[in-house]
This record gives sequence, structure tokens and C-alpha cells, in this order.
Amino acid sequence: MAHQGQDAVQNPPTEDTAAASIRSQDEPIIQRPLEAFDVACLIINKMIGSGIFIQPSAVLLLTGSKVGALFIWVYTNRQSIYVYLEYGLAWPFSGGEYVYIKKIFPRPALVFASSFAWFFVAFSSSTGNALIFARYICMTNIASPNEWLQKFIACWILVGISIIHYRTVNIGITANAFLAAYKLLLLLILIAAGLFGGLPRESRHKGIQGNNDWRVEDSGNSPVNITLAIFLVIYAYQGWENANYITSEIAGNTEQKKRNLKVGALGAVTVVSALYIGFNFVLAFGPGDETAAKQAVYACIALSAFGNLVGVIFTNARVKREIARDQLVPAYSFFVKSSDYGRNRDGFGTPIGGLILHGLISCILVAATPFSGSSLDGLTFIYNLYTYGHSVLRIALGIGLFYLRRRMNENETAAVDIPDEAYDVPWNYKLLTKKKLRYLLAVFLIATNTFLVILPVVPSTTNPDGSKRLIPFWLLPTTILPVYVVGGLAAIMVLLIAPRMYFQTSLGTSRNEFVPYNARRWVIVYPEVGDVLGSLCRRDIGQFFEDTKTRLWYGGEATEARRLKEEMLLQPVAAEGGDHGAQQPATKHGDVIPVDGSER
Repeated sequence: MAHQGQDAVQNPPTEDTAAASIRSQDEPIIQRPLEAFDVACLIINKMIGSGIFIQPSAVLLLTGSKVGALFIWVYTNRQSIYVYLEYGLAWPFSGGEYVYIKKIFPRPALVFASSFAWFFVAFSSSTGNALIFARYICMTNIASPNEWLQKFIACWILVGISIIHYRTVNIGITANAFLAAYKLLLLLILIAAGLFGGLPRESRHKGIQGNNDWRVEDSGNSPVNITLAIFLVIYAYQGWENANYITSEIAGNTEQKKRNLKVGALGAVTVVSALYIGFNFVLAFGPGDETAAKQAVYACIALSAFGNLVGVIFTNARVKREIARDQLVPAYSFFVKSSDYGRNRDGFGTPIGGLILHGLISCILVAATPFSGSSLDGLTFIYNLYTYGHSVLRIALGIGLFYLRRRMNENETAAVDIPDEAYDVPWNYKLLTKKKLRYLLAVFLIATNTFLVILPVVPSTTNPDGSKRLIPFWLLPTTILPVYVVGGLAAIMVLLIAPRMYFQTSLGTSRNEFVPYNARRWVIVYPEVGDVLGSLCRRDIGQFFEDTKTRLWYGGEATEARRLKEEMLLQPVAAEGGDHGAQQPATKHGDVIPVDGSER
């Protein structure tokens, strides 16, 4: 013992050996990279949730036509996947739409990014599928559900899956794959059952029956009801964007990531679309059979909703951590936290702050969702809040498609990029290479989603069967649009009160000075909580307005990239005899004039 103690004194453990000892005792879990198959499974799990099982009858009722309902399911299936893929191939970073909006609309600074961030945090939840899981897991209570029992189960399943993604992330990824395979098999079985007369459903639905009965006279349908049907179908298809949220965690270098994203996304959407159309065909035109074991189907629906929760919680928590990294939500310093488990390719562990934020918002919405007996109106409203907000977003993405190449070429810094972070210069579209097709798709996306955004303001208080609609359709725009506005105003408030902010970007040609494209962002130095008013009062009023104007219209990444390229042109080139030029950059790269006059 004395000898061991003497050795310990003479040879104290170094910091590196101590760290190695700690790691050997509690080796952190490393998240395995996501392959194309994992990408496909993430998309499948989000697309095939509960919507495909509970929405077809509602779509049929709202359209009043079997052929019309089937047309909506066919027409809506692939509108946005190519646009999302084009953005994902341009910016293969975690964050998805949040990153795209932030980069495509840099002016006014932070406003568009914050606007979408507030919507995403508030309404991109797992509420709907958590409630569907709870509803169908209680198989004996479908007709007269116990409201608070279902909400209790919904909240606990959210907590349980969040814990899995926090502590055992690789188990969550594996479960995601098994559940996706199960869902595909389930839909195939249900389609086969429908073709052979074994699918449990009503053979007659509100007067619509038979192959030749394709239209119902005086059904009471209206453009609002058709729009609501389209919303329900869009929600059922929603999910093609799920892999875009975690692109940086896909296996391989930049080009391999893009290939895995493209293969996984297109494969998943193609397979799910075909199954959806087949399922709705047999629902509309196949023979009905009321003797099938409905409880078995209920259990399948519950498990399908569970799979959706596994995929969505995994990805959405990472987007919300990305939003917190940009300091655009209250308590961002808490929600940005990562654990020591499941470190990914970006060096981050599991997003404990993002998981808490996602679970907290989802549970609040679960508690707030109105119940009315066996009616699904409250649940449908929760679905449609997310779908309506995404229709607003898709208008912006359609507009941005015209400017994507310009933004990519403005933001490139090829002169200082390290090899594994560079991209082709000049950049061009990877998927929508034909200009006419690209413009046609962009205009189509803008037009259809503008229609979906505007039409809910048209008064409509009754369903096609004459029953009163429990939740007015106009509540969608009056709920979602103010959240977008408040998010934008919050960004303007940040620009006003922050004593200092600058854009973080590469500073030079060495590896130590390089900042990856996905880490280039505004850095905000907030005043102390109790000193906000004092900080504002200490400023010169003229300088305050000048600085605010500069911040609002500063180009961010594009301006900094241009400055860096100009500085590279001034860098001296070593002559053969070691003689160097004397020109030096005149400004410090990445700075935005701080209002307190301090240096970065």
C-alpha cells in the first residue's frame, strides 16, 4: 500500500489518463450514423401514423364522392417531396425547414427564422398520435372514451419515448426501423383483406355506396369542406420532411449524405404513396365486412401511432435544439442542452433540452385538446393547426426555390473551405435541373398552398351531413398567423435590446479559423435581465436607430462571405525569394458594429 501511494505521488495521473479512466468506467454511448434505410424508416414512421386509418372516412364524407376522395389521395401524394429534397441537397444540415428559411430569407435579420421557430416550437408536436395511441389502446372504450384517462396515457407515452431517445438512442433508432417495417406489412395486409372482403368498415357511408355511386346530389359540400378534406390528406402524407431535420447525422461525407437522403426519401415516399392509394381504393370500392376482429385492428392502429411518436420525437427534438442554439426562444440556455449519451457526427449528445421542450409542449396541447364524446373534431383541429402552419411555410419555400441557387452562390467561401466541407462552385440545382419544371413546381406549390391558407376564412359552420361543426374552421388562421407574427416581432425586439450581436463565420484560411456552414449564425449578447431598460437608456438615440437599421438589413452570411472573398484577394502571395506583399485586410471579418462600441 505504501509503495502504491509513493508511486501515486511520484507519478500523479495526467489529465488525459484521468479522463481515459473515467471513460473506461462509463463509456458514453455513440449514436450510429443513419444509413439510407434509416432515412426511409424515419419518413415511413412519420407518414404512416394514425391519419391513414382514421382520415379516409372523413375525407369521403367531406368530398361526398368516392372518386373525388380517391383523386385527392392521388393528387396530394408527392407535391412537396422534390422541393424538400432540393433544399436538403443544398443544405444537408440538421434543422430542416428552419435552416432553409434562415438561409433563404436573411433580411430582415432573424425575423423570418424567428417567425417559423415560434410556430414550430408551439405546434410541431406529437399530440395527435399520442392521443390516438391512448384512444385505441383502450380497445373497449372507443365509442365513449374516458377523456382524462386517455390524456394521462398520452402524456406518459410521450415521457417514456423521450426517455428512450435520451438514454438509449440506438435502441430508439432500431425500434424506428422495426416499426416502419411493421407499418408497411400492416398496410399490405389491410389492402389484401379489403380486396377479399375482410376489412372491418361500414359498407355504406352517408349514402355513398357501390362502384357506380360516385357522387351524392345535394350533399351540402362546399369549398371549405373540400379544403378541410385536403388538409386531412396532407396531414396523413406529412412526413417526407422528417429526414431533413437530421441530415447532418446521416452516414458518409457530404456527397454520401446527400445520396442517402435522396435514396431514402424517394424510396419511402414512393412506397407509402402506393400503399395509401391502394388502401383508399379498397376502402371506397372493395367489399365490406363487419364481422372482422375490430379489436385487432385497433391494436394495430395504436402500434402505428406509437411508431410515429418514435420517429417524430427523435427528429423534432433536434430541430428545437437547433432553434435554441440561435437563442430565439425563451430559456434557450436550458433547451439547448445536450446529454453525454449518443454523441453524433456533430459532436452533440442526445438533445435533452429539445426532448423536454417537445414533450412539454405536446403534453400541454394534450391537456388542452377538447373532447366531445366519440367525435374527433378536437383531434382533427390539432392536426389541422400543424398542417395549416405548414401551408404558410410551403408558400415561403416555393418562393425561395427561385432564389436557392443565388443564395448558395452568395454564401459560398470556397477560397477558405476545407475539403470535406466544400461544395461545387458555382452551385446549381441537383434534382430540379430543368428551369421550366422548377418554376412550374414552385408556382404550383405557391398557388395551392395560398388557396389552402385563404379559404378557411370563408364562413362555414356545418358538416356535409348538416351537423354543426364543433370547432369553426376560421380558428385555424386566427390561431396560427398571430404566432408567426409574434415570432417575427420577438426577433425585432431582440435586435432592439441586444447591446451586441455579430455573425459567426470563417475568419481565414487555416483550419482553426474555419467555421462549418451549418455553424454560421448570428450570435446574440443579451443584456442582464434586470438591466434591459438601463441598457437601452444608456445608448445614444441617434446611434441606436442607426445600429438597429444596420442590423435589420445586414446580409448576414452572404455579406460575410463577400467580405471574406474580398479579403482573400488582398492576401499577399509569397514570392519565390520569400518576399511578401504588404497589403492586409482593413477590417476584422465577421463583425457587426456593436452598439456599445466594444470590440468583438
